[in-house]
Amino acid sequence: MIYGIKQKNKEDNQEYDYVACGYPEGNISAEYNYVFNHESIEKIEFIGFIDSEFQSFRAALNENVS
Repeated sequence: MIYGIKQKNKEDNQEYDYVACGYPEGNISAEYNYVFNHESIEKIEFIGFIDSEFQSFRAALNENVS
């Protein structure tokens, strides 16, 4: 389950597009997190709640981040 975007991995200091955790367990601790980039996504099973505030945030993020 993806729960964050534009995350920096503390281990290698690399920035990734997404951070995810297991479902249905949720975010237990950092050692159970998965970081990856958009091109690693093969299939989207479900898109959760997306409101206008998130859409505005994502648009601003895309404009300001290379």
